[in-house]
Amino acid sequence: MAKLSFWDHSWIALAVLAFMGGRWALRQVRSSTAQSWPVVEGMVESTSVRVEGFGNNEHEIAEVNYSYQVAGEFYSGAHEVGSRIEFEWFPTGSRLVVHYKPSNPSVSFLDREDLRARRARILAEQA
Repeated sequence: MAKLSFWDHSWIALAVLAFMGGRWALRQVRSSTAQSWPVVEGMVESTSVRVEGFGNNEHEIAEVNYSYQVAGEFYSGAHEVGSRIEFEWFPTGSRLVVHYKPSNPSVSFLDREDLRARRARILAEQA
């Protein structure tokens, strides 16, 4: 098997970064759109870390896992956070604000204002 050159590794890394950047941008657009969807109260169920990528491009993704109820049906979702450090913003069992898609309640995003308030509260407590 032929060894990959520096340039081959560079192109692979660039492709992975472009993919991740595009994925992040798409999620931001969807989250922005979701802020006009109906709102329900949700609950933090757990936090977790998953690994994506491979080799030198492997990275951890920290997630907050939550549940919510719409019309008597239970649903769950996951919200990516910047790092494990942000887990303290989401204690297990705490309430949060969830926007769900009216035509498909299994699709959800957390409320941006609620997220900002959580962050501000934790930062104020640390000051």
